[in-house]
Amino acid sequence: MMDLFASHYDMKEHFVTWASGDLLSLINICKKYEAYINLSAHDPIAKIVQAVSDGRDPPFSKQMVESAKAAKTSYTFRVEHRFLITERNLVYCSITHAPVPQRLALRQRAETKDGQRVLSVLLRYAAPERQDLRQQLAECLRLSPPLTAGSPEQLAAQLAAVASHMASQEPPDFAAAALLSSCCSSISSGALSTPQAAAACMRWIAEGILARKKHRNYLRQIQRHLDTIQNLQREYDIGLRNRMETLKEAAEVAETLTVEQPIELAARRYNFTLAFPSLRRKQPEKQENLGVSLTFKYSVLLQREVLVGAAASLAPEQLVETFVSFLLLPGEGWRVSATLRSARGERLLGQEELSAERVLFLRRQNNKCLFGLIKTPAEPQGLFTANALHFVQALQEMRCS
Repeated sequence: MMDLFASHYDMKEHFVTWASGDLLSLINICKKYEAYINLSAHDPIAKIVQAVSDGRDPPFSKQMVESAKAAKTSYTFRVEHRFLITERNLVYCSITHAPVPQRLALRQRAETKDGQRVLSVLLRYAAPERQDLRQQLAECLRLSPPLTAGSPEQLAAQLAAVASHMASQEPPDFAAAALLSSCCSSISSGALSTPQAAAACMRWIAEGILARKKHRNYLRQIQRHLDTIQNLQREYDIGLRNRMETLKEAAEVAETLTVEQPIELAARRYNFTLAFPSLRRKQPEKQENLGVSLTFKYSVLLQREVLVGAAASLAPEQLVETFVSFLLLPGEGWRVSATLRSARGERLLGQEELSAERVLFLRRQNNKCLFGLIKTPAEPQGLFTANALHFVQALQEMRCS
């Protein structure tokens, strides 16, 4: 559980790669045991399984699962490991022993106190009732000096003597004296009259002492983990401040294009031309259009494995005359268009704009990830199938050209 809290101070992104065959098998299992995972009317896992199944049971046939395993493809997911910061509806899961979103927990009602939701991640010590004679006797033995009583009668007499002493001392301790007198009266009335009752009382007191010692050791262990988490928090704060300072300095340098004097002197000494002064002369104002535009034949992109296939609606003779153009947009996005150039003229087959966020998402995929490119009403899955890794690498090469 402490690892869960420590992970929130990790600045790295976390990803999970899952084989497609295993993913299909998991969906089939969830569908088979849907009654067990459907914990509420808004259960997200049940909704996903129902949407994927689309009325099929099982959602994926055995042949499809075996085919996915043979293809050895996989999917990569980004895991939000810092969900405790943004998740407002947390409960303590009795199965995983960790705080989880309420929609994923077995218990669907969070504990409340005075109208406020309470999330306790520590085991609480349940103290005995104060009115319990055994608890009163344990407290009296703690307050009293070492006693030598060998029977309930002797114990009552010695407790009465201690009570008189505490009431007569300066300053008097009337609360302790009253507790001792009350316990003395209970013993005198026969509460511990039998050896079995006295032995059971002493055993209960001894077990209570052991329970308190065990809980004390537990809290000490928790304290050590808390010290570790606090150290991680300090390191996180320092790292975050350093990153913010670096980002501010980088933004200032990019805006002013200034060069520190030691670097400028070293460049003059070694006759090295710095780029920043030339950027200031060549690019005095922000360019609205970067103007990076390149066009390739479909066969070239197919040979470079940027594209791995085309839709069935595109005949082979059409693919020979198909050209794909890439235009870099001001927001670092790309406009990709496909054109059919024949002797009869030029016809736009379709185009699609990829945002910078979409390109970044494709960059994070593995080398076997495929996606549909240039989606049209006639081809909602895309005119072409592209390899995510090779596609992003091609965009980077065009960007730097």
